[in-house]
Amino acid sequence: MHDSVKMSHLMDWVEKRKPNKRDLDYLSKGLSPERRQQFQSIYKVKTKPVKEKHSDIRVHKACLSVVDNPGFASELALAFSRHYPKKRVALLETDRLNPMLQDYLNCESHVKNMYHHLARDQSTGLHLLIDGYHKQALGPHFSDQVAIGVKGHSNIYFFSGSYKLGDYEYFDLEDYKQILAFLADHYDILILHTNGFIYDGFTCYSLVFSDLNLLALDGQWPIIKQAKATMAFLEDKQGISQLKNYYLLFNYKPNHQMSQGDLALLLKGQVLSPVLYDKRRSFHHKRRYLPCRRVSSRQKKDYKKLIRGIHKGVKKYELNKKSSC
Repeated sequence: MHDSVKMSHLMDWVEKRKPNKRDLDYLSKGLSPERRQQFQSIYKVKTKPVKEKHSDIRVHKACLSVVDNPGFASELALAFSRHYPKKRVALLETDRLNPMLQDYLNCESHVKNMYHHLARDQSTGLHLLIDGYHKQALGPHFSDQVAIGVKGHSNIYFFSGSYKLGDYEYFDLEDYKQILAFLADHYDILILHTNGFIYDGFTCYSLVFSDLNLLALDGQWPIIKQAKATMAFLEDKQGISQLKNYYLLFNYKPNHQMSQGDLALLLKGQVLSPVLYDKRRSFHHKRRYLPCRRVSSRQKKDYKKLIRGIHKGVKKYELNKKSSC
């Protein structure tokens, strides 16, 4: 009854004062959902959609594999974190031969905030995720605890790899499949960093599982040629469609490397915008990777454009899959 009286008084006031559309919209926001709809219908109030920050980049859940480039994988994770501060970005080190993400992220390699039975050299994200799966303890709270934080980026969850080469043959691919399925479901953006060994089971499955495979390369002809041949081989032997492989020039010097036009022609348009050269990408004497500590305006611009291209690539591949079904 009180709500009806309030509505009646409001309508009387509107009839006397004749407020403009902007004021009508403001007044409607103070009503209950039911009364608001009624009020907006009577006075033809059209509510404007709220614009989100970074509205030029629409976020979707996605899994991306970065092939054998820890510097690019680290910078990309930080770029997604900056563009989508309310989204959860997971980065998993799947390279069991030479894991290096922790060095580029300038963070710890082993988990210190959990009680577990594993030895210190096995207290990494990958080991603990698999151990949690075996114990039926793998869940959102558990994985968040296992993740290593990255300074300045509270929405990045880094899962370190295996630093014990002797453990390589003891990992089971079926366990890894379950881990990826969980992480892709729990986090908004999942980035997998793989090695370049095409006979590695984790690498092959990562490339199969992901929505897009990213190859960030030095713009030299022999390197591009080798990468193209490798991915063609994987399509032939593993059924990994080349339509989901996208190439980009990383740490690119336009006057010293292959042009974007030549790259696009060679790779049939499966290219993304380059990440330009930055002298800070060499480790300095304190063993810190500076592009992941202090981000330059040039770097922000490169990755903003790159992320747009990634989302377009994901959408394009999804449409190709649907049309081929």
